[in-house]
Amino acid sequence: MFGNIFTHSSVLLFLLVQSLAGFHQTCNTCGQIDFNVEEGVQDRFLHDGRKLTTKIVKSDSECFVECSLDCRCMSFSVCENSYQLNAGSRTLVKNSLRHKPGCSYYDFSPFESTCGPPSSPPRLCCLPSSPLCYNGATCIVNVTDATRRFQCQCPTGYYGSQCQIRDPRTCLDYWTDEVKPISRNYTIVDSNGTLYDVFCDFDSEEGLVWTLFESFDLDGMVHVTGKPFTKDWPKNEHNLSWKLFRLPKSVMSEISSRSTFWRATCSYSLYGVDFRDYMRVRLSIVNPLTHDLVFLNEKCSTVDYINIKGTSCVNCTQMIFQRSNTMLYLRPRKSRLTGKCNFNTSKVEHRCDNGDYSRLFCRDDVCSDPKYRCSEKTTSTAEFWFGAAKANDGNELMHKNSASSAGSDQ
Repeated sequence: MFGNIFTHSSVLLFLLVQSLAGFHQTCNTCGQIDFNVEEGVQDRFLHDGRKLTTKIVKSDSECFVECSLDCRCMSFSVCENSYQLNAGSRTLVKNSLRHKPGCSYYDFSPFESTCGPPSSPPRLCCLPSSPLCYNGATCIVNVTDATRRFQCQCPTGYYGSQCQIRDPRTCLDYWTDEVKPISRNYTIVDSNGTLYDVFCDFDSEEGLVWTLFESFDLDGMVHVTGKPFTKDWPKNEHNLSWKLFRLPKSVMSEISSRSTFWRATCSYSLYGVDFRDYMRVRLSIVNPLTHDLVFLNEKCSTVDYINIKGTSCVNCTQMIFQRSNTMLYLRPRKSRLTGKCNFNTSKVEHRCDNGDYSRLFCRDDVCSDPKYRCSEKTTSTAEFWFGAAKANDGNELMHKNSASSAGSDQ
């Protein structure tokens, strides 16, 4: 069917769409989407867990047509005689392009109108014959969000990119099929029906989903230092701000009851997660919502993985401080010398001008470590998350290696 057209390196896909705009009115939209074989990224394919389908094809151009007809498709890869359509793209996840000889990666180009003003994309994505929005949602052709070709306006009580989720309690509830959701802000609902704004990370650790429950920058630290996780102290819970954010304790408790881990990260919005200045702990060992390291009864706790300025270890021990009037923090030197914990931090302990040593994640009352990502500058942030494995994903063991693959010094 496409043989003569696909002999050229550049293809223009012309769309003439007739769709019902009501019961008595039709809408004609025509336009073009450019495709140039030479614009493919050679010897690369996308690996981000958002594969839609894989099929046999005769040419890269044929794959382009298939992508254009699936409105969830934002990119595609062609490897020899097979293609892969993707709901994601290289711009969504850092380092998601992998090397593979003989493959080519393509971003799906934006629509360009050929009918003159007013410019509007074809309504192919919102045809009644191919519904993409569920549960009575309204489909809208998207023109502003580069990560999507259509949007669904959900009825009350339904959420997700296609309004397929009913009253999500955690970020894990958004991952309902094999296609991984995009990491971004989402709405969760508590048992009373109250809505909360959270950030969901589906990408940083394979098979794991992370729900943000607190974030603050150096300026915001003064507000959280005396507020341990054992206390109820919500901030900006309906309008997430990385500068200062915490969910109510009741919501954190509900999320933690459906989780296996918690973690602390630094400046996530800048660095993502590369496992530098990072800590992950099992809730069964230390639960930040109940943890109280009582003076004179201080002890080491086993952490899955910890990294401080490039020095790291797996399944080692560290003292995790939190008291009734003090937010959770680390004291690496005290852990090593007083607590006799086995994570050797001697090379990364920051000495202050007064001879004391800096704390990590919170409490800058002594001094801040300018080489630690949570305290490099006033805009640096510290984040805390609850994490759970996707059900039936076979990743219960895989998560053990997701952080340790970054390298261990011990």
